[in-house]
Amino acid sequence: TYFNSFLYEIKIMSSRRPTTQEHEAAEGLVLLRQEFNEFFYSKSASRGIVLGRDPDWRKYLSAFWPHVIYIDNKSFPCVENAFHWYKWLCSTRPDLANQRYLVGGVFDGFPQSAKSSTGKGAMKTMNARLDIPMWNLDRIRVMRRLLQARFNQDAHFREILLEAKQRKIRLLHFERGNNSFWGCKQKKDTGEIVGENMFGELLMQLTL
Repeated sequence: TYFNSFLYEIKIMSSRRPTTQEHEAAEGLVLLRQEFNEFFYSKSASRGIVLGRDPDWRKYLSAFWPHVIYIDNKSFPCVENAFHWYKWLCSTRPDLANQRYLVGGVFDGFPQSAKSSTGKGAMKTMNARLDIPMWNLDRIRVMRRLLQARFNQDAHFREILLEAKQRKIRLLHFERGNNSFWGCKQKKDTGEIVGENMFGELLMQLTL
């Protein structure tokens, strides 16, 4: 570890055992370099560390959080609604990327319904089919654009993310299951983080 290598260098260079003060200094350097994991999702509890002076920052980072974003001359009530509007563009029914997902539409205030509306079964009832290879290639680009738009337009969202970066906090989007693409979870028996955490990774990549 970095801690042990630091103390080893002291011992080799000075031919003596590191002092108590040097042990403490090494521990401090490890803490400065360490990343801290913090899980978040749309129903996170308001406990633990605070970012952006907001105990509910975990919920605020969710794609479900109601904050209007403007992109491509359209107004969406939240990132989740916008994401599923764009998903229709990779289907056999791009005409269904319509007013339902916009501010004032039937899914305004109901991001879970917007999400469900582009599932395989829901598309089938609309005589539509998702072009899965196309969507798998496009979904990260779409989400990155939406999150960047919110980052540029939402000062509090930006404040939380910049503080997380400054404090070396690794953002983990909680989702159940061992093979999540957008999220991840921690195994209780081993502590291992499983899942790709793509949503969390995209948040940590946002820049001014």
